[in-house]
Amino acid sequence: MKTAVVVDYGAGNVGSISNFLRNFDFKVKISSAAKCIMDADLVVLPGVGSFGPAKLSLDFIQACQSILNRASAGKPILGICLGFQLMTMSSQESEGTSGLGLFHATTRRLMDGPVIGWAETFPSNASITPNGSYYFNHSFGVFETSDFDVYTLSGSEPYIAYARKNKMVGTQFHPEKSQQAGIDFFVTLLNDCWQELK
Repeated sequence: MKTAVVVDYGAGNVGSISNFLRNFDFKVKISSAAKCIMDADLVVLPGVGSFGPAKLSLDFIQACQSILNRASAGKPILGICLGFQLMTMSSQESEGTSGLGLFHATTRRLMDGPVIGWAETFPSNASITPNGSYYFNHSFGVFETSDFDVYTLSGSEPYIAYARKNKMVGTQFHPEKSQQAGIDFFVTLLNDCWQELK
């Protein structure tokens, strides 16, 4: 049975994400152990909270190096909302705190204020385009990309709703809260990005 680890760093709706993954026949474990992170078929960085405390928590539980090692090995990683932001270089929310640097991008406050609720996404340079309406809940967004293979823009500000680099995927929206659209999006990932997880 394929396995998924939802990284436990005290900043995420791990319950709803775990239930979402079980819909796709994953055996789900909530853990921060290095071996679990490396051995799982899929690792998910959930996200509800603030960039600085979340990154400090990842440092404290010594999960950062395991995540970086997994990325270097080309294994599937999914970052959701804050989890996606933690995969960038840094965030305006916590000046001086470095992100994981898996995406060459920065996170900054949205000038138009928080986005809460359903919003449309729009494709840009994307071969996998999660067109449609997804559930968002955030005040900061990911900008200034230079190395994404696939990404999608959303809203009146061109922040990134979805990014892909090799087997790494980041979503600013919450697939697990996006009802059928979230399910369809995840099926697309399984078909086009993570075929080994089907």
